[in-house]
Amino acid sequence: MEYTVPYTILSIDGGGIRGIIPALVLEALEQKLINQLGRTVALADAFDLLAGTSTGAILACGLAHGQPDGSRSYRAADLVSLFQDRGAEIFAPGWSLRKDVVSWFYGPSYSRRGLDRVLRQYLGEQCLSEALNELLITSYDLNNAQAYFFKRHRARADRPDFRLREIAAATSAAPTYFAPYAVQAPDGTHHRFIDGGVCANDPALCAFTEAQKLLTAAGTPDRPILLVSLGTGTSALRFRPQVARWGDIRWIVPDMTIISLMFDGAREVTQHQLETLFEGSTSEGTPIPTPTPQAWKQGICDTYVRINHVLTDRKMARMDNAHPHNLKRLVDHGRGLAQSHSVVLEELAGRLAQRFV
Repeated sequence: MEYTVPYTILSIDGGGIRGIIPALVLEALEQKLINQLGRTVALADAFDLLAGTSTGAILACGLAHGQPDGSRSYRAADLVSLFQDRGAEIFAPGWSLRKDVVSWFYGPSYSRRGLDRVLRQYLGEQCLSEALNELLITSYDLNNAQAYFFKRHRARADRPDFRLREIAAATSAAPTYFAPYAVQAPDGTHHRFIDGGVCANDPALCAFTEAQKLLTAAGTPDRPILLVSLGTGTSALRFRPQVARWGDIRWIVPDMTIISLMFDGAREVTQHQLETLFEGSTSEGTPIPTPTPQAWKQGICDTYVRINHVLTDRKMARMDNAHPHNLKRLVDHGRGLAQSHSVVLEELAGRLAQRFV
């Protein structure tokens, strides 16, 4: 079978307040797409499947959220504003040093109230089955001790149909930062969810396998796949020999070192696996490999585009640093990342523009 356009996937990592960085990259990509088409379009209309973990899932749910008339509720720029305007509300600072010290031993660092309030206001009561894109959102269910994947096609097949705000709350309940999200599913089962980052902080590989399953079910298993994966930054932590003497607390305080290490390690493994699987890939800001027309027809030109960066500043790398000064730095960093990947984003916009022809 001949194909004129690939199956397109957008995957966004977890990373707390650093989610503003991929949001800014998406804003830049959306603007390039609009410039190429000469008319206003929503970037999410260019993707078949949206995948996300934690803050990336909040972005994915926002992009897939629709109005009763079928239009998109949010553009990429609107989701940048979510982090800028409401980030401090989500990560409201503790009231005293005593509270911070107590949270090392008992209870999470932050109340869920701010996060849940923001999600309710942005996502309302819309259910997963009503999303405008296929969705794949990762989480972990403590009640059943297993990874849990929220999928739109399952919700439409009479599986549990959670609200988008519930899904976003479940996948962003990062251990030590927020309490687990307890919810009763429409089928009556009870769940306690924590951050999907504990199993797949970079959900790109999960999204790729999900796409293969959906394409096979549709009778088009050989359709090419274009996978765009956006990171929220990798910590530049380097460990000295003294780490051999660290105890339990030192691995956690002051910057949740062990969590950052586990998330970064898992991300690197996912990226390595996808670069191995895909014939055409780019992750260093180089132009996207261009397949031959014959390759498109044969369905052998799957393309993987990974855009991420290293955060050299320890304070900026914190997932919960929503101080206005740090938000400004993250915005500057995100815009700089989009600018440094301008060539890739321009080529990517050209590929995506084919969806609107």
